[in-house]
Amino acid sequence: MQAIDLERLEKIAEGLALLFYVLMFVALVMALAGSVGSGFLLLVVGSCAHVGQAALSEFVDGERARGDRSGPRAAPHADLSPAGRSAARDVRRAASSAVR
Repeated sequence: MQAIDLERLEKIAEGLALLFYVLMFVALVMALAGSVGSGFLLLVVGSCAHVGQAALSEFVDGERARGDRSGPRAAPHADLSPAGRSAARDVRRAASSAVR
């Protein structure tokens, strides 16, 4: 299975954002010129471009966050000495008994 090229998806999202702004401007000009139907059509197409851009950006951000979390994780209290581990255990017990 091929890896997802996040940089390419990011560039596509930037292009969709630019397309959105261009379509909004052209729709405004068309509506002011008297072609309301065409202006409305461009508003709908522009909104689809904006939704696609937002979805791609969110997907890329999610994939990057998942990649950051997938690294090796240290066990809790791995750097503590045996005495430190028992102290941490005592704190957890005290906290759980205080909740009850």
